[in-house]
Parts: sequence; structure tokens; C-alpha cells
Amino acid sequence: MAKPLPSAPNFENLRKQAKTLLRNHRKGDASVCEVLRSIPRFAHSPDEAILGAHVSLADVQFAMARDYGFTDWNELKRHVLGLSKDAPGVASKPTVENDVVLIPGLEKAWWGGYGEQQDTCIGALTAVFQALGEKDINYDYVMAMSGSSFRLLLKQPEWHPEETNSAVGFDCVVAAADAMGYRFTWVAANAGNEEERKRLLQAARESIDRGYPVLFNEEECSVVVGYSRKDGSLYRRHHGFKLQEGNVGYAPVGEWPWAVAGILEKRVSQDRETLLESALDRAVMLAKTPSFGEFASGFRAYELWIEQLEQDQRFAGMPENAFVGACLSSGYAYNCLDSARKSAVRFLGAAAKATSGERAASLSRAKGIYTEMVTVMETKREDLREPWNMFPWDLDNAKKWTPAMRHAHANVLRTLLALERRGIAEIEKALAETP
Repeated sequence: MAKPLPSAPNFENLRKQAKTLLRNHRKGDASVCEVLRSIPRFAHSPDEAILGAHVSLADVQFAMARDYGFTDWNELKRHVLGLSKDAPGVASKPTVENDVVLIPGLEKAWWGGYGEQQDTCIGALTAVFQALGEKDINYDYVMAMSGSSFRLLLKQPEWHPEETNSAVGFDCVVAAADAMGYRFTWVAANAGNEEERKRLLQAARESIDRGYPVLFNEEECSVVVGYSRKDGSLYRRHHGFKLQEGNVGYAPVGEWPWAVAGILEKRVSQDRETLLESALDRAVMLAKTPSFGEFASGFRAYELWIEQLEQDQRFAGMPENAFVGACLSSGYAYNCLDSARKSAVRFLGAAAKATSGERAASLSRAKGIYTEMVTVMETKREDLREPWNMFPWDLDNAKKWTPAMRHAHANVLRTLLALERRGIAEIEKALAETP
């Protein structure tokens, strides 16, 4: 998590701060090491190695700039002296080529796929924020601000893969936009309703004309960045599930989405301390709220998931398509839980470093607990296989998803629930402490 600049930063003071850091490094003061780890060659170095290495003033300036969330010292300087061309929240001017209006800057953006940025709604939103100049944020930061790092929803009474989409139940996408100081509105889509189609396409084109990309939410989330002046068709940057690593550029929209969302305007965002409080509050709220509409939430979602996995009769009488759907839903929910809690670990580590005292200690303990959760999920993936390989295509035939496998998965979830309760308790302790 980037450290905030002083409320009225003075560039001369920052230069003096860099020189002081350099002097302290030469004196062997280990307190400088954390900042200097922003230099790539020191990212994983112990204090002794950093203090024993040669460090120049330029190195220290670069590290300071990165610590404050800037790319380099020159970008920090332009920002502080008011020379930056683009302020956060300022849209890029669209370009027109071959009668296609396009917003530049997202040609190489990457999110989604089975890995570290699996939540495509939050990944897409992060890419949009960065295109709008919000350089001091990343995927893990937006995941935490939205609540997605700590989210678990389970549709009732029948499971459905949509429960893993961050815009359903409790809308984490709107929560993240609000935290970042943006007003954000979804426009519903219905392929069979011509008036809704026209309204959605018009809203998307108007947002692009203003230079604001548009989220395109279907099973996964993409970003609409342009449209054709000839026929009004839309162009988008796909999520990673549909891209090969290294792909550059945009593609025409073919499928019709559930909804699109436009970022309509930038408001005044909250300070970092307030944002941290909000993220931690949201984590507790999501864990302790039993439901959002038809979706069980948090601790209650775990309890129902465990209970329903162990109801053998529930599955014995299911039609084949419902059985395959339940298998897919449970497997994908486990997959997304693993990815989300990995993001929680990274956020809690950064949050602990950004504060001090008992609050930092509680957040560090929470990080340890969530690390243990991830370890359990990863270990069970290798040792048992069952909790991970519950996708129908992994099982060859969904009927191979046996009662024994479901009971084994329920036992894993019991362990995860106990750990989640401990982690949330530590977050509550952190909230009770004065930062």
C-alpha cells in the first residue's frame, strides 16, 4: 500500500528527506531498509544485505517515489510542483481511427484467468482506475476497498456460479468505486428488450465520448473502450480468460452482457486512513451479515455450504443438469475463495506496515491466519484433490463427484470457517485500536 504524501507536500523537504535517508543508510540504520525495498534489486533482501550494498542518492529518490506510489522521482516531482499533465480521475481524450472511437491506455491491460487476479469485476475496475491516473492503487488494494478480498456468498436455495460475481448480492464494484471517490451506475441489459438495448448502448457511447471506459459484466467482466460510428457496435478489452498472455488491443463485442456500468464522475476521495478503516469495517460486515437477498453471506455461507454438501439425499435426487450445475458452482466458489484470500493476505501485510502499535500487531496476526487459510486450501488441492477438482470437466463425468468427496470438502470448509472467524476477530481488534 502506497504511503500518502503530506497534505501540503514541499518538494524541497522531500529532497532533504532523501538525503537524510541516504545518510542513515550509510550509518547502518536499519529503519531505512523498508523504503529501500522499493528498489527491485532489494525487494527480497534482508536488512544486512541492503545496509552492506552501495546506494546512491538517485536510488534513494527512486525508492521514496515508489514508496509514495509514484513511478519514479520525476513523476513525484511533477506531481508536487503541479507540473503533472493528468490528475487522477481525469479522462483520456478518445481517438478516432477508421470511424471507430477508442479510449487509449488499456491495450495491454490484463486481469482474470485462474490465478492472482481472478476476480474479473475488480480486475477490470482496477484497470479502469489506473487508466484514469490512479497510479497508487493495485488489484489487492481495490479488492480490499470493495470487500471482495473477504467476501463469500452462496446462492440459496440452489447454488449458482453467479454467486462469485462481485456485482451480485453485496455489490463490491459500487463499493470500490465509492471508496475511490467515483460515482458509478450500472445499466441493466436485456437482449430481448430493444428499448433497454438502445438505452445501454447510448449510455456506453456517451461514457466513451467523455473518455471514461465502461465495465461490461457477463459471466466475467471486460472493459468497453470504444464504438463504431458506422453501426454503433462496441469494442472491448477482454479479461484474461479469453486472452493469451501478451495479447495487445481490443475486440468487437459479440455477446450481450448482464449489465454495463459507467464511471460518471470523480468526487473527492477519502484519505488513506479513512479508506483503511472502511476496508476493515467492510470485511467484518461481510463476515457477520447472514445474507444479502437470496445470497447467504460470510460465516452463514460457510455453514450452509458445509451442511448442504453433507446432504447426500439432496444430490441423489437431482436431475443431471442441476447436479452438474451444483458441481460447477461449488468448485468455482472454492477456486474464487482461494484467490480472494490470497489477495486478503497481501492487503493485510501492506496495511500492517502502514500503521503501528497494537493495530499493526493485530493486522499482522490476521495476515498470519489468512495465510494459514490459503495454505490449507493449497495443501488440500494437492493432498485430497477432491475439494479442488470439482469442476465437471476435471471429473470427466460429474457423477464422479461422490458423497465421500463432498464430505471431505465439507471438512476442509470447517477448518476454513474456524480460521476465518479467528481472522475477523483480529481485524475487529485492529479496528478497536487507535492507529
